[in-house]
Amino acid sequence: MLIWQEMAALGYDQTDGNRFVRSHEFTDPFKKIRTSASSDLLGVGAGAYSHVGVKVAKANYRGHVFRNDPNIRTYVDAVLTGNVPIATGRGVDEEELLAGSYATGLRTGRIEDESRRSLRSAHPQLSRYYDALVNELNNAGALEAYLDDSGQAGLRLSSLGKLFEDEALSFFFSPAVKSALATKTTSERKLQLA
Repeated sequence: MLIWQEMAALGYDQTDGNRFVRSHEFTDPFKKIRTSASSDLLGVGAGAYSHVGVKVAKANYRGHVFRNDPNIRTYVDAVLTGNVPIATGRGVDEEELLAGSYATGLRTGRIEDESRRSLRSAHPQLSRYYDALVNELNNAGALEAYLDDSGQAGLRLSSLGKLFEDEALSFFFSPAVKSALATKTTSERKLQLA
């Protein structure tokens, strides 16, 4: 927090996390694409991640997110032999889109638009769970209300919330992602015990 305050005193603006720019012309123009599945991103290279085909139209939610193998040698071998270097991936469904609207939306500013209201009404139990998390984080001072450039009200991480950004946003992972993480952790523990 002291670093953030000192950087502000020196004339720098905090863009997100621990990134600072002297002028907004130096803001990363691709950040909104990388932190949102609403635009396609095809990652090239070892460890690159991608999200493609995620479209919200008339209750038709499709698309995939995937990550290339992070091992450079394995990645190169796959490409040179004509294989796909994807190591992990999953389909994007409505629950994943709803979770992402919080997990990435609160980082950059989450505004409840028509597509998000539609997702929330289609998944009332999950929406109530996320509402409870929002209330808890808001009461703890980790979230704040704001108005975007067009005057729409939204919610985003506060200065306190940014200190615990990854931890706070991980609460909003989808049930499928939480399950996959728990399974992976359990598998890793079993390997360590063997």
